[in-house]
Order: sequence, then structure tokens, then C-alpha cells
Amino acid sequence: MTLPSLAHWETTRESLQRAALAMSTVAKKGRPQDDKFFHHLTLQPVSSDALTTGETDYGVFTLNLANATLAYQAKDDVKTIPLDATQTQKSVTETLMKWVTANGHTPDVDLSGVMDEMPLSIDAKQAHNYGIVLHSIYQSLHKACATLSDGKTKLVVFPHHFDLSMMWFNGDIKTEHDPHVMFGFSPGDGSIDQPYLYTYGWDGEAYISLPAQAPLSQDDNWTSGLVIHYSDLQADPESTIQAAVTHIQGCTSDLWT
Repeated sequence: MTLPSLAHWETTRESLQRAALAMSTVAKKGRPQDDKFFHHLTLQPVSSDALTTGETDYGVFTLNLANATLAYQAKDDVKTIPLDATQTQKSVTETLMKWVTANGHTPDVDLSGVMDEMPLSIDAKQAHNYGIVLHSIYQSLHKACATLSDGKTKLVVFPHHFDLSMMWFNGDIKTEHDPHVMFGFSPGDGSIDQPYLYTYGWDGEAYISLPAQAPLSQDDNWTSGLVIHYSDLQADPESTIQAAVTHIQGCTSDLWT
């Protein structure tokens, strides 16, 4: 499956991220963190259409990529915010807080980081394409990493960087300060001029120099590890990601000693 283009989608990406941050911040205290080292709420990809918090004490929050809306469901009641130019991160945050409070909850969260007043600007086609890309890469990474030994965290989207990622430990899941390998997909962040898959090793004190081998390469603009640029991933994501994970799996003996 050839993935759709994500060229020139920075404005849409940034608006989607602001909405995701608003949603995750409001929902955060409604769901206990099941991964001890994750300091903020994660979003689980559920389909090519949406990202969701999953069930929380407040209800379910869903970012719909196919139609650029944000939905809040509490029991059988579903409310929706259109993520158009009439909305800002601040207005989305305030609306969600109003709805959650009306359902009898009082989230004790710091909202200062989700009060941006720039109007959202989301291109519907680009948002839909991102959903397709994200879900395809999620499926490919999940399948490729199934061959890794125990000690894997969930593959999730972190709103603060809007990247899809997971950590792989030697044995039990520990903390992000302990030796691990990271696999992830960034939809773009300014360091590289296109989305990219990435991996790095951490020995507990510093990044490990992993040997580059196709399809993984070094990029001077991202020096923590190795990357696959989206242009090299787009044509055959499943085989490309499998080759990358297989290569890294064979390079971990130095990390685990």
C-alpha cells in the first residue's frame, strides 16, 4: 500500500496537535496512568479515522481525523466540536471543561499550556491522509515489534510531540531513564523537512551509536539515532519497517550488556 502525501501539511499538523493537547490535558486526571514513566496522557489510534483517550472517569474523548471534529461521550450523550477556524485551542479546552464539569466532575489540571488563541486551520484532506498514514504505520510497527522480547510499552501517540512511539526494554518495563530502544514515527517537527520514522538506543546515561543500514540512515538534523524519511517509507511501509526493526533487533547486544 502506497501511503498518501503529507507534503506541506505543517499548518494542519500543528492545529491537530493543539486540539489533541487540549483533549488530553482535560482528560488526564480521569484515567490513571498504567505506565509509570509516562508523564502525560497518551492517545491510542483506533482506526484510520480517529485518535482516542479510551475510557476515562469523565467519558471518552475522540479526535476524529476524517471529519476534523473532537467528540466527547459520557454514557449515551455525545457532544461534538467542529475543529474549524471559529475554534482555538483555548475555546476547545474551555468547551471540554464545561462539558466535563456539567457531568459532575471537577478536573484538577493546569490548563495554562492549552490556552493558545490562534484560530485552528485544518485542511480536511490532509487530516484524513494523516489518519491513513498513522494507522498504517501503527499496524506495521505493531506487527514488526511483535517479534521483540518482552518489555515493550504500548504503541501510542503522545500529544506533546504528536509522535507515535514505544519503548523496548531488556526484560521488565522500567523507566525512560533505564536502557531501552525507542521506535517511533514523527509527523514532522521542524528538525527534518518531512515526516520520519526513527529509532535510538539509550544506555542509561547517553544515546548509543547504532550502525546505519538501509532502510535506516543518519540525518545531521536528528542526531539521537537513525531515521527513515517519509519519502523512503511511503511506497512500502510494512516491509520497510520490518527491515528496520529486524536490523535494530540484531544490534542490541551492546545495549543489553
